[in-house]
Amino acid sequence: MIKKIILGYDHKAIDLGQKLDKILKLREFEVYKVGAKDPEIKLPLQELIHDYVQKFNDNKAEFGIISCGTGVGVEIGINKFKGIRGSLCHTPEQTELARKYDDANVLALASWDDLDIEEMIRVWIETDFDDDPRRKSMLEVFNNWGI
Repeated sequence: MIKKIILGYDHKAIDLGQKLDKILKLREFEVYKVGAKDPEIKLPLQELIHDYVQKFNDNKAEFGIISCGTGVGVEIGINKFKGIRGSLCHTPEQTELARKYDDANVLALASWDDLDIEEMIRVWIETDFDDDPRRKSMLEVFNNWGI
């Protein structure tokens, strides 16, 4: 079961990041935060993602959550790095399938969306990869891509 999570967010996702931090800590997770501290000071996504991936790797994390306004920018950026399988999810069902079928290890979220965040986090931490051989083979190929 997941016990250590890297949490990252830009200036547009501070409120969501703080909510996520509280939810995760209530569930007794070790949370490592990276990101914006002030909504008035812009944090470029390339800086957030660089720092996030460094923290992810330094802490040998298996799972993470990252957010920006649309969630698209962070999803694109984190998926450029080897070993990270980020998935932008908007519903608990998408969250479950990202973990179960694609072994996603970073959940990307849109802070501008009205998300069922508590249910999404519950599903994220309770769903395991199904180990289907076809999907494992696909992911092995994907894992050899990236920087």
